[in-house]
Amino acid sequence: MEPIIWKCKQCNWQGSADELEWEEVETCSGADKTEVCPSCGSMEVYLVR
Repeated sequence: MEPIIWKCKQCNWQGSADELEWEEVETCSGADKTEVCPSCGSMEVYLVR
């Protein structure tokens, strides 16, 4: 089974979900957690595979 890989749109960092950082954000439905790039701090990370 292949590992799940994430990529950052800002700095092109690539890595596993274990390397991602998380940030709590307030939404209209309450607190939520979002993925954050460990290299540049961008929230523009997406699942590659």
